[in-house]
Amino acid sequence: TVCRDPCNRKLLLRDADTRRDSGRGTLDNAGRGGVVGSNPRLRSLFDAFNTGLHAMNEAVLEVKDLVKFYGHDKPVLNGVSFSVSSGETKIIIGASGSGKSTILKLIMGLDKPDEGSIAIDGQDITRLNEHELVSIRQKIGMVFQESALFDSMPVKENVAYRLYELGVDDDEIDARVRETLGFVGLEDAIDKMPSELSGGMKQTLGLACELIHTPRVLFLDEPTNGVDPVSRRDFWKIL
Repeated sequence: TVCRDPCNRKLLLRDADTRRDSGRGTLDNAGRGGVVGSNPRLRSLFDAFNTGLHAMNEAVLEVKDLVKFYGHDKPVLNGVSFSVSSGETKIIIGASGSGKSTILKLIMGLDKPDEGSIAIDGQDITRLNEHELVSIRQKIGMVFQESALFDSMPVKENVAYRLYELGVDDDEIDARVRETLGFVGLEDAIDKMPSELSGGMKQTLGLACELIHTPRVLFLDEPTNGVDPVSRRDFWKIL
């Protein structure tokens, strides 16, 4: 899991763990000053478990020496490196405009880095074309800051949508939808429309939509921002 929301205990990376290219400044993609790799505001990645056991696992996600420019002579990302093992949670913290969303876009294959590599399950995705990225994205789940739901579809169909795309049998879809909704505590809302749900329930539904296809990597972009404290606690408890 890679998320942008502060949770649990903090583990600071050593400077050697966040490498950067010398002689270059930084600039974010919106024109605001921001740094990834050389600014202490975004030098920390948080380990929600902090057990020290994850280093023994093979990395599911590995980012090496990532550099990204946006039409200027200063990069928004400057030599960023980190890895995520199976079962591990990393949290990227930084000020607005410092490059957090850029990292997610690059990992999801929505943009290409200027330098460096991104490997998911050992496969470098930076040189893949759009068609080749389809199978990679099936390994990825993404929960946005604002719930990305189909307002015209009931809860059941929102959760089932990814499985419909994959051509899963209807009976299996029904069973998996009910199992997933039960897991996140929304089984009683299966026939409701998104407009009938609270903000916290919508975010939980967004999580269910991603969990149903059992992604290898789950990205969370400030998923509990603006959610009430009780819903926020329940959301992180599910994870």
